[in-house]
Amino acid sequence: MKKLILFVLPLFIAGCASLSYYSPPGNESPVEEEGIKKAIKQKFDDIPVPEKMVLDTQNSFIFDNGKIRLANLKYSTRLAPEDVIAYFKKQLPLQGWELINMVEYGISRLSFANENESLEIAIYPERRGCRVIITLTPKSSGL
Repeated sequence: MKKLILFVLPLFIAGCASLSYYSPPGNESPVEEEGIKKAIKQKFDDIPVPEKMVLDTQNSFIFDNGKIRLANLKYSTRLAPEDVIAYFKKQLPLQGWELINMVEYGISRLSFANENESLEIAIYPERRGCRVIITLTPKSSGL
C-alpha cells in the first residue's frame, strides 16, 4: 500500500500542477486562411496573428485600461516573411483596419489605422522565418 501511495501521490501532484495551464476549449476555433491558421488565443481580438507566431512575453509590453491601448508585441515564427505580410494584409482589414502604407526593403513595414488607433508591423527576415514586432498606439490628436 505504501508503494502505491508513493507512486500515485507524485502523479496526483503533477496533475494538479498542470491544471493551472489548462484552458477548456470554447467556441473559438482556428481559422484556415491560405494555409495559415489564426491563433486561438490573441492579445487583442481585433489584431489577429498567425497560429505559428510565438509571443516573446519577456520583451513585449501591453497596456489596456479600457480607453487607451498601447502595445509593443514581439513575435518569432518560422513562417516566411511574405506569408506573414500576406496574412496581415488579408486579415486586418476584416477587423476594421485600413492599410495606410507598406515599405519593403529588407525589413518590411506595414502601417494600418482604424478610427482611433495606429498599428505598425515590422517584419525582420531571419535565416529560418522572421521576427515580427507589432506596435499599437492611439492616433495622435494633432497637438
